[in-house]
Amino acid sequence: MRSEVVQNLLVLLAGAALINTVFAAALWRSTRDSLFRMLFVAWATVIVSALLQSALTHNHLIVTLGFASVFINNAAFARLLAAVVEVTVPWRRLVLLLVGGLACSAVAAAAGGSFVLVSAPTAIAVAAPAVTVGVKVLRERWSTLHAQGRALALSCVLFSAHNLDFVFLRDRESLAPVGFTVAFLVIFAISISAPAALLEVVTKRQARLAAQLEIARTLQARLAPRDARLDALEFACHMRQADSVGGDYLQHFKMGDSEWFFAADVVGHGFHAGLLALMAHSALSSIIEARPEVSPRELNHLVNRVLWRNLAQLDDRRYMTIVAIRRDDRGRRLVLSGCHADLLVYRAASREVQTLAVEHFPLGVGFTPELALEQIGDATLELGPGDLVFVATDGVFEAPRLGRHELGLFGAERVVELLSACGGEPLAEIRRRLVERLDDFTEGRYADDVAFFMLRARPEGAPA
Repeated sequence: MRSEVVQNLLVLLAGAALINTVFAAALWRSTRDSLFRMLFVAWATVIVSALLQSALTHNHLIVTLGFASVFINNAAFARLLAAVVEVTVPWRRLVLLLVGGLACSAVAAAAGGSFVLVSAPTAIAVAAPAVTVGVKVLRERWSTLHAQGRALALSCVLFSAHNLDFVFLRDRESLAPVGFTVAFLVIFAISISAPAALLEVVTKRQARLAAQLEIARTLQARLAPRDARLDALEFACHMRQADSVGGDYLQHFKMGDSEWFFAADVVGHGFHAGLLALMAHSALSSIIEARPEVSPRELNHLVNRVLWRNLAQLDDRRYMTIVAIRRDDRGRRLVLSGCHADLLVYRAASREVQTLAVEHFPLGVGFTPELALEQIGDATLELGPGDLVFVATDGVFEAPRLGRHELGLFGAERVVELLSACGGEPLAEIRRRLVERLDDFTEGRYADDVAFFMLRARPEGAPA
């Protein structure tokens, strides 16, 4: 059974599979999509199987056992096809069929049967995965597939049909080139149809995701607060997301004689962080609506319970830093509670900037259900005429120079310097200068979401 011609053809087959493996690996690396990982694994198994078959050539049973490794190739392509067309694969039955086929082949070999009798049971089991999925596709999905998907399905069925010719061609050296010619044609067909079908699926998936992200981005933009002139206060804010959907959250609520201001920062950024920010918005607004008299520390206690329960259901270990600020009776007295980046307070009378730590409970909300109300503190902040409160997420203070953290961070000192120099300017002008300095420092390369708001106590007699 050892034939130099057959062995050389098997090595050539492995070489052809290697080219496709490298191509699939490149697609996987560029897209990071699981479908291309499946394609890479499928081609890699072809290489392994071809090398095993070239080594196992001593007798009918050994050759058949070497060919049994093709079951992994067939199963890999069947799994790929099933993932593309969204059908299930009966793995248990297929594995039992392979075990039964190998057992029958062993019995036939022990009885001195011909190569056809020895190899046929195993060949049928080897061909079964792609045939099974192919039949499912024809019956359940054919009418919904585009040309690329249909080509992949037909190529996989052709691969299974080629597996069956092993029974009749492998033992006849003169016909071996015919079998390997068919094998190369099958490889050629799959090498064209598989990437085309997968790219079509990935493109559609990315288009759906882009549409969903656009909806989420639009929703976040509509929920973002606007600049406002309030009773005795001025409010201005800025938000910039590192991704299309961000995890930073700013909000301003008015409820009766009270007004609420929030800044929050979800760990990480992107879609899931944005989802948690929207959860927080829903929880905060619902609690304030239901309990207008709630204090900032009570609010954080309740929000923590809600977010922790939601995140536990999602099996997500994120949490969110937050500062909740309440102003009552249209005055300049603020009550705040949270665990967040430090607040900066510009005092108009002295033109100095004070730092107010926001460390009223550990870590943030959503991290643990064991955050008792007694563990949460608060603080009171009195504002004089012209005083300004600057509240930001860590994306401002930790903005990296040129987008690279090793080159240094923007830091709170630069914000303090800016407030000291122009804290009396209109809020819109302070915002413009800060954003300009951030852009110059990072050259527009932000590693995290950036958000901040400013509250200023209007001087006595200033127009509303």
